Amino acid sequence: SGGMSAVYLAHVEGTKHKVAIKVANTDLGAPSHEDALLQWEADLLKQWDWRHSGIVRLLPIPLKDRRPEYAVKAMNIKNQPWYMVMEYLSGDSLGHSLSVIHKYPLEWKLELFYHILLPLAFIHQKGYAHRDIKPDNIVFRNPISLVQNPEPVFVDFALTTSGAEQRTIIDN
Repeated sequence: SGGMSAVYLAHVEGTKHKVAIKVANTDLGAPSHEDALLQWEADLLKQWDWRHSGIVRLLPIPLKDRRPEYAVKAMNIKNQPWYMVMEYLSGDSLGHSLSVIHKYPLEWKLELFYHILLPLAFIHQKGYAHRDIKPDNIVFRNPISLVQNPEPVFVDFALTTSGAEQRTIIDN
């Protein structure tokens, strides 16, 4: 749970498949900047040319008698927040893993650094900046292990920008 949203673990109905649901911290009444940021993040991540193994994958939300959407307003929840569904990442964040990684050999740490730089280079080649890079916004696809290459995945693209967007965020 953060200042703009909270992420919940959920199961796809009728399966054992896990997903992560990101819900905007919406105030009752008028649309909030949290709603707008979540919608912006969904609009960005749903694009096919944003697919990368180091970027969290957004999943379509099936809607009855309509085509799937990627960000939807929850009509049956208090304050009717916007939400989106993402792939579930079973590892901890880099922030939570630092004490363990500290004990790992230099070669493993260099491999981790390389796998962090790959999605950053991908994002920058597209002309965007993440703008919220921190250890808690890098989550491992699986629990870290000395016998496997690290698989860090960037999350939380709400503040990502190319610098060309005309967005105004009002902070109350």
